[in-house]
Amino acid sequence: MASAEGETRFTNAADSAGITYQNPPTGRIAEREEIIANLPTPVAEFLSEVRPNYAMNPFGAPGVALLDFDGDGDLDIYATNGPGAANSLYSNQLRESGVLSFHDVAVASGTDATAQDSSGVCYGDIDNDGDPDLYVLGLGEENLLLRNEGDGTFTDITAASGTAGGQRHPTSCSFGDIDNDGLLDLLVGNTFDDWNHRLATVTVETYPGLEHNQLFHNLGGGTFADVSAAAGIENVSNMSGPGLSGAAHTWALSLVDFDQDGDVDIISADNQGAAATQPSERRGWNRLFENDGTGHFTDVTEAVGLDVEGSWMGLTFGDYNCDGSLDFFSTNVGDYEGPGRHSTLFLGSEGGSFATAGPPEANVFGWGASSLDYDNDGDQDVIYHGGLDFLNLLFLVNPGVLYTNEGECSGVLRYDA
Repeated sequence: MASAEGETRFTNAADSAGITYQNPPTGRIAEREEIIANLPTPVAEFLSEVRPNYAMNPFGAPGVALLDFDGDGDLDIYATNGPGAANSLYSNQLRESGVLSFHDVAVASGTDATAQDSSGVCYGDIDNDGDPDLYVLGLGEENLLLRNEGDGTFTDITAASGTAGGQRHPTSCSFGDIDNDGLLDLLVGNTFDDWNHRLATVTVETYPGLEHNQLFHNLGGGTFADVSAAAGIENVSNMSGPGLSGAAHTWALSLVDFDQDGDVDIISADNQGAAATQPSERRGWNRLFENDGTGHFTDVTEAVGLDVEGSWMGLTFGDYNCDGSLDFFSTNVGDYEGPGRHSTLFLGSEGGSFATAGPPEANVFGWGASSLDYDNDGDQDVIYHGGLDFLNLLFLVNPGVLYTNEGECSGVLRYDA
């Protein structure tokens, strides 16, 4: 990133810094090919011609975490990968060499998870020994809990810890202390039961294969207990009835103290999928579970004004209007399905409720998001990773969006890139 004459510009430094990550194609491409083969000939021929730019060609659902795994004072990068391809742990050499460069130490550190179809990743110090441990999600297989030994290596303690997860299909996780006992607990966001036939989740109003999210309570000594049901997070509002599993379809979630009462709550970005034909089918909300202080949660989504239907994908948090209340930005599928599918800023209030606040213009499909002050003007801006574009699914021509926070902490986001 460089600034000249008041303008901030970004330069891709991955190659020069040694970031050599490559994500191989997913085996799920076979499903797409089968669909194309059964389409009318003109449509099939068109799709075959655009195949090189087809947005669904890659590549699973990789995740990224920035952490200082070796305690040398600079941020390292962990990136997940698909089955048969090693995950990457890029050790930042800035402190050692004075130059921003990275060396992939995943295999040497025991974090490669080569056999796993890895998706999301999160980190936290589960044993309070001063270094971050890793939790790596697997699609349709066990998740992995990797304990940081403090010497540059990690040990797989999944089996002993009780955090394998039961072979669900998660894409997001978060650490936080749900009962303020001094130990980090673990929250996992799950999606649906069969990624090889995921089109059903966006074409069937009541998809029965949605999977409950999971909450693991840290008991100390590297062990956890699944308290999902007891903690109340399986009591999802508006998700019971014929053809429903009782679960939502969560792409992203976070343990965060939305009302600043000293305990962490849960916010999840849930996907609507097929458009609701009646109120009982409205499942696509940024869902909020409030913590009562003991680690028990209640779905208060409607009470705080977050029952805004969408196909929500990503979350990032900040105080964008500098009023002291927590706000968040959530990505959506864009303007393909009308004004109700825009990525949106939600401004919090002192009482804990939220109001939508734009951006005012239509925006494009978005996935992961982050808050940052990229222009160094003292307030938080938003950047999000692009997703599918053009005819909703065909071309990979959407790199993402950068929004600048106008003025001084206005909370008004303006498209900048």
